[in-house]
Amino acid sequence: NSLVDLKLSGSIDGCASLLDAQKGYFSEHCTNRTGNLEVRTVPSISLKTILDVLLAGRDVEYMKVDAQGLDIAILQSAGDSIRRVKAVQIETVRDRPPLRCDVQYQGAENSKCPKTVNALAALDYRPFGTNCSVHAFLAARGCEADMTFVRSEPADLSIVRKLCDSQRACGPRAWSKHLQPRALKGEDWW
Repeated sequence: NSLVDLKLSGSIDGCASLLDAQKGYFSEHCTNRTGNLEVRTVPSISLKTILDVLLAGRDVEYMKVDAQGLDIAILQSAGDSIRRVKAVQIETVRDRPPLRCDVQYQGAENSKCPKTVNALAALDYRPFGTNCSVHAFLAARGCEADMTFVRSEPADLSIVRKLCDSQRACGPRAWSKHLQPRALKGEDWW
């Protein structure tokens, strides 16, 4: 609920972040090797305000967050209101052999998959139909992927399953070609 500096370091606005770009990281459209190219001051609003005021306390069945290194911080900004978000999809960065990837933005270490899972576990979410060991990282030359998390409490997951049928962020299509779903024990399968 303030004005913030949005930093652009590539040729498309969709990769802009509140964080500074890593100077050594290069992505064809999102970053360059020299850092920020432009800074724009823009209005921002917290997730807590969205959930409590704009949505007037209603539950959210499925939320997509793609905030260029600040996905977890945005979810944490909701405070106790995060309980009303039943499932969330966020971007995570691969951190397992044979490819250990760097994060695009300074201060975005929580974007690495194991740290993402731990941070979301603290908010009472668990990965849905995948985990860091077997998830297929297809974007950014095998370094990034969307991952879906659901509340630990029992819930109606039909919306999540429907979205999983059309995306690669969860369920059987998120699996590495070399590993089978049985690698996860105790997970939900449909």
